[in-house]
Amino acid sequence: MLEYLRVRNIGVIEDVSMEFSKGFVVVTGETGAGKTLLTSALSFLLGSKLPRSTQKSETVVEAVINLKGQELHVRRELNSLGRSRSFRDGELITSAELSRLMQSHIEIFGQNLSVSLSKPQFQLQMLDRAGRISLERLIDMRSRLRQLERELGDFEERNAELTKKRDELRETLAELERARLTTPDEDGVLEEKIEVATHIEETKATLRQALSQLDPDHATGVLDELARLVRVLSRLPGATEISQRVENALIDLSDIKSELYEQLSVLEGDEASLEEMQARLFQLRTLERKYQMPLLELVMLQERCKEELSRSDSGLQSATYLDTEIQHLRSKIADEESQIRSLRVKTASAIKDELETLLADLGLSRTTIEFNLSAEGDGTPMETLVSTNPGTPLAPLGQIASGGELSRIMLALCRVLGSDATTLIFDEIDAGIGGETALWVARSLKALGEQKQVVAVTHLAQVASFADQHFVVEKEQSETSTKTVVKELVTYDAQVTEISRMLSGQRDSEAAREHADELLKLGAKG
Repeated sequence: MLEYLRVRNIGVIEDVSMEFSKGFVVVTGETGAGKTLLTSALSFLLGSKLPRSTQKSETVVEAVINLKGQELHVRRELNSLGRSRSFRDGELITSAELSRLMQSHIEIFGQNLSVSLSKPQFQLQMLDRAGRISLERLIDMRSRLRQLERELGDFEERNAELTKKRDELRETLAELERARLTTPDEDGVLEEKIEVATHIEETKATLRQALSQLDPDHATGVLDELARLVRVLSRLPGATEISQRVENALIDLSDIKSELYEQLSVLEGDEASLEEMQARLFQLRTLERKYQMPLLELVMLQERCKEELSRSDSGLQSATYLDTEIQHLRSKIADEESQIRSLRVKTASAIKDELETLLADLGLSRTTIEFNLSAEGDGTPMETLVSTNPGTPLAPLGQIASGGELSRIMLALCRVLGSDATTLIFDEIDAGIGGETALWVARSLKALGEQKQVVAVTHLAQVASFADQHFVVEKEQSETSTKTVVKELVTYDAQVTEISRMLSGQRDSEAAREHADELLKLGAKG
């Protein structure tokens, strides 16, 4: 429970301290005195931001929480630059850590709770809370589904463009692969070889010329003439040696002719190779002109085409995979929604009876409540239908219930929800009600205070008269300043005086004091 609260420099509050008892505690005071600033201070400890109009330099909020005999000291500071620091038992912690810590011990029900209660979405949140129904798994799956659907949508949007691009890539790749591009310097190598091969033509021409002089097929060939010379010398007496020398020359020249023919044959075999090289170079130059890039970049283009085709194939596979994943996830979501709806139906049935019993204790004995869940999905949208009088048809809660009825339904819900927090703070939730309804609310808060510590900021004398502890917030003014002070009303007379003020605006009115005394005695009975 909350044992101690100190607030410095929030709005009109300079420095106030409060020591709380267990049970039902009320905080009252004139409008504008600063009552709600105390709730703002506690909200600040729970992680909320302070309204800018209430911020001052060096704002400090401190509290002591009693945890089964152990004291927990917490503090949050806000400097003039808007930077905050949080502490637990004197040790610096993050604001998020302080928020989680405080929210497990203190829960605040604000002034707009009755308004929120008329909204179906808030009603559904209350139902889930009552049944301790977690939506975390469903929320995660729905988020994942949206992400997958966006990704698949992107694939489908690009599909036509991707198909066209794939055809272009395949055509380009096929042409480049037909060209058998392997090395980026092939064209340079070919040019060098062609230049060498071109010089060989001159050599072949020389060889042919030499052979034309030696070839016996020619009438003027050297070999033919030497053969005739040998025949002439063979008939000449004493010319045997000379004839032999000429015959040897003929044999040597015949060998030379064979060697020249062999060389020419080798060179003529390269003619086809030269033509092939020239055709290959022409093919490469044609590709370079077509794609307007050198051979090196053509080789790189070929690899890029392969990679992009591979990625596009992977993209199409991914699209198929995404579609499969989406269908699988939708099935899982449908199962999860069905389970959640079943839990909501079960919870609605359970709290309906409990709510109607509590509402009977709050003066709404003939109220009927129905939680109308959708038959599909997780049961949403849900509508809470209420009938507060016999014979009146069920209608949406926000349309049929009055302000006082909403307040009592809200209090009944608070009791049904069974908050884990040990301290419940109600900030003017009784606004807009009075008379007998105010007494019903007071009794309910008093009953709730028997289970937990309940702190209520209120304008209602009926509610204040049921308190186990009563604080009053007042303004003290001087000629130069105004500040807020908080006083605990420890005497019966002080309580009568404050409740008289709340009833009539006059602390000393005899009629008001008699009424205040009557209310306090009524509150003492519970």
